Amino acid sequence: LARKLGERIGRAQEADFVANGTGSGQPKSLVACASSGVTGFDPTSIDSWISLEHSVDPIYRQNAKWLMHDSTLAIIKKIKATTNQPIFMPDFVHGTPGTLLGYEIVISNSMPTNGTTKKIAMFGDLSQYLIRDVGQVELLRSDDRYFEYNQTAFLAILRSDGNFVGPSTALTYGQTT
Repeated sequence: LARKLGERIGRAQEADFVANGTGSGQPKSLVACASSGVTGFDPTSIDSWISLEHSVDPIYRQNAKWLMHDSTLAIIKKIKATTNQPIFMPDFVHGTPGTLLGYEIVISNSMPTNGTTKKIAMFGDLSQYLIRDVGQVELLRSDDRYFEYNQTAFLAILRSDGNFVGPSTALTYGQTT
């Protein structure tokens, strides 16, 4: 039960921390915190990826990572440089997505996917995003709610907040047109 509730809480938090959180009554998401790096971002163009990389202040590129949806990674895997070599470098350790232009890729399916005016990729120092959990997980149990089905209901509550504390030059996004 603890593992399942932990997974459910983690998935709900990820959506708010990465893309959905507005900062009003919920965490401020990475997408809401990021500065505009490249508008007219074309995920099939190596030039867009290079421009997004260089939209981040060089001092923050030392710890920088890419953040994107898995379907955006699928687009990247098809891009070839002028030498006909793929720009994506697979990591041969199972379970890791590899690198793009020498930087680690972090996959979050909470990120928007390719479409009109979507912020589909971010680049920057993700360690500048802080998450604060308030108290501990509160677990409630109800034997009454699903009595007629002979089931027990559980509710887990965790109060959290998140915000990017770094400068605006430390995290940018690529937005499609």
